[in-house]
Amino acid sequence: MNKVLTPSSPSRWHSQFWGWFVFGLPAIVVVASIATLVIAIRHSDNLVVDDYYKEGLAINRYLDQDRYALAHQISASLSLSTPADLQIEIDGNLEQLPDHLLLQWEHPTTKNLDFQTALVRHDQQHYAATLETLPTGRWYLTLKEIATTGEDSLWRLKAQIVIEANGSNAPEFSAQQFFLQTR
Repeated sequence: MNKVLTPSSPSRWHSQFWGWFVFGLPAIVVVASIATLVIAIRHSDNLVVDDYYKEGLAINRYLDQDRYALAHQISASLSLSTPADLQIEIDGNLEQLPDHLLLQWEHPTTKNLDFQTALVRHDQQHYAATLETLPTGRWYLTLKEIATTGEDSLWRLKAQIVIEANGSNAPEFSAQQFFLQTR
């Protein structure tokens, strides 16, 4: 009944579960960290302004533009009647309406999609422009006068809009109207 115990030869580490477990987890973490670093470098955010100090100082100028628009009860109605036709009707207590307006389109997430549209006055309160392509989706708009001197605009109006196109492949445009005002 006595069994003789003979020492068994040790098995190699690569055939043991605990060897793979101990070395495998840190290896997985290293691979995941490298993948995260590659993703972060390739798809970095460009939402932060490079010179945030100057932008911080400019907030007073923006607030003055908003106060001026509020004090003079300036508002605007933006109409998109065809895919390329943009019309703005401006209202307010202004002594003289400018001959040109500037409409800045800012995409909320992609800076490369931002653009500006210059509008020309056609009659007393109506301005018009033609867009090359109809932007769809969410946009932040800023409307202000184009200053003829080197100074900045006296007023500005802001709005957040969503432009929807009907259809999926070849979208048909439906007329849309938006209002811009001081917040």
